[in-house]
Amino acid sequence: MEAAVAAYGAETAAEGTVGAAVAIAKPTMPLKATWKRLVTSNPLGRSSHSLSVIKGKAYLFGGEEVPRQPVDNVMHVLTLPSFTVHDVDYKAFPAVATTANGEVPAPRVGHTAAVF
Repeated sequence: MEAAVAAYGAETAAEGTVGAAVAIAKPTMPLKATWKRLVTSNPLGRSSHSLSVIKGKAYLFGGEEVPRQPVDNVMHVLTLPSFTVHDVDYKAFPAVATTANGEVPAPRVGHTAAVF
């Protein structure tokens, strides 16, 4: 077991080194950005939520305002400003069951999300 863990650690370290070398070699590094406060009709002050950005839209789910107490199970969608979109568009989509007795995602805190 220890050999497997050591091999995994060595492989992970090697992958990290290659990833760092690629990042340094790219001409877009370091990235430069400006923070801008988004004004919406619904303040979304929370922590421990997931946030995924896909094609100019930010999808926010879950989180907490009070430690370890989930806020809601609503999918909050913000259309982010860009060269063609000047204002933030906000929509909220409550969880809806797809069948009569179907389940919906429970409110959650400290979870993750991934975009492929």
